[in-house]
Amino acid sequence: MRTMFTATQTRVTAVLVLVLASAACSKENKPKPSKLMSPLESYESVNDVQGELKVKADAWEVIEDRKPLVSDTRPLFQTYTVALPTYFHRGVQGRVVLHFYNDRLMRTQFYPQDIDAYRSALEREDKLTFDDQQETFIDPATKVWIGKDDKGAKYVGWVDKNLKAEMDDWIKKYS
Repeated sequence: MRTMFTATQTRVTAVLVLVLASAACSKENKPKPSKLMSPLESYESVNDVQGELKVKADAWEVIEDRKPLVSDTRPLFQTYTVALPTYFHRGVQGRVVLHFYNDRLMRTQFYPQDIDAYRSALEREDKLTFDDQQETFIDPATKVWIGKDDKGAKYVGWVDKNLKAEMDDWIKKYS
């Protein structure tokens, strides 16, 4: 009887150790969210972002909603891009564009009406310092830059480099 109890106890202990080790590994391997345009962070879902910004889906202008065909056997690849035509950030009015990859916020862009006032607000309130290339970085994985889109409109962009690399790797591997 004592041998049976010890064997059972050993099995239970082994299972517990495996479960705890598995949980520790999954936490270590889980990507760490990175700050994007405040209050947003990368890896937030569409629903989480709607809650953070206090907007309903019908307030968004859908720019892109790419979903795979049901018959597609490759790993999931979805992109969803939306815009809020009027948004105030750091006291400046502008347009926000949000880019999701597999229901995870990857990139944000803000098109302020006054780029100079907005840059000053970011430097003052977010403590950002842009280099000569108009870029800066926020740990652990955010690149922030001032750019122009294909129509010449100026914006400030934030991208999680790790999530972007994951998307780029998928494209290289499966497209």
